Amino acid sequence: MYRAEKLSLLQVTILCSSTMIGAGILTIPRSSANSGFPDGWIIVLIQGVIFAFVAFLLGWIAEKNAPDTIFESNTKGAGAFFGTIFNLMLIGYLLAIVGFEARVLGEVVQFFLLQSTPMTVIVMIFLLVATYHLKSGIFPVVKMVTYIYPMTMIIYIGLMLFSLKIFDFDYLRPVMAHGFKDFSNLFSQTFIQFTGFEVILFVVPLVYKDKWSKAKWAAAIGVGITTLIYSLTLFIVIGSMTVGETKSLTWPTVSLIQALELEGVFIERFDIFLLTIWTCQQFICMLGFFQFAIKGCQTVFKTTNLTRLLWLLFLLTSALSLFPRNINEVFYYSTLLGYALFAVLAIPFITAILLMIRKKWGGRSA
Repeated sequence: MYRAEKLSLLQVTILCSSTMIGAGILTIPRSSANSGFPDGWIIVLIQGVIFAFVAFLLGWIAEKNAPDTIFESNTKGAGAFFGTIFNLMLIGYLLAIVGFEARVLGEVVQFFLLQSTPMTVIVMIFLLVATYHLKSGIFPVVKMVTYIYPMTMIIYIGLMLFSLKIFDFDYLRPVMAHGFKDFSNLFSQTFIQFTGFEVILFVVPLVYKDKWSKAKWAAAIGVGITTLIYSLTLFIVIGSMTVGETKSLTWPTVSLIQALELEGVFIERFDIFLLTIWTCQQFICMLGFFQFAIKGCQTVFKTTNLTRLLWLLFLLTSALSLFPRNINEVFYYSTLLGYALFAVLAIPFITAILLMIRKKWGGRSA
């Protein structure tokens, strides 16, 4: 007899990493360069260790509460009223991320590919396609992620290695010249790029029961993979373009690949490979957040009409994605989401403490 459809640990690792590698690989060089220091690739490694540990803790919390989802755990731990507030905060955060991912997708596509197409048209087309995919549930989305992610990694790492042709170690000096000050300045600039690993809170109940205890390790590994990709990106982009030039460009990673020329190769524009795989990666990153927002809405509002819910969320995310008036406001929007991440991360820890207190003192869930 076949087991019910569930996620494997490999799929959990890929999903956690994939939801992080979206806009990050294009924006993290600029975010790091804004601090004025060339050693962002080291700081990102330190950040990665911190966030991998946080992802491990979130996986542990989700394991203890499984098979309940985070939305159900919030209600049991914090009671009906405060649990609903926590759930609405999570849903709002997820929908805001969807709006941001859709807008960044639209900005890049418009800037490099469809200069004359209105932003509204680009964004709404992507969101409409996403809405169509989401009708099938989370498992088809994860399968699509599993197929696209390896191709993304192979092509992206290959392009980065080709860029070593114009790499100069002098551009990465001095290293940690200001000590801890470098870390504190860079941390606030780059932590938004680590958004995504919190999906472990939603996926543990979807894993085979005998694998629940290992899901937290899968999440930590996913964060580790993304950290290495980010560090490689900063190392090569800043090492090839300097901090000053990187800071002056909107999409420095794409600009680097555009400048890449290889003798004896008939391909003139290598950036088309980057833009193709990045568009797919960004789209599935958006799908992951969108799917979990839908799950939250179904839990909180007890709705069974999926079509009506999808159309409502489509209009809401369209409004959120089109709210920033220009690219500078989009980056400011991302900064706000980075700070919101800390508030969201506090929710599962608060809920876990409340559940422990209830179990210890024999309190009944509200």
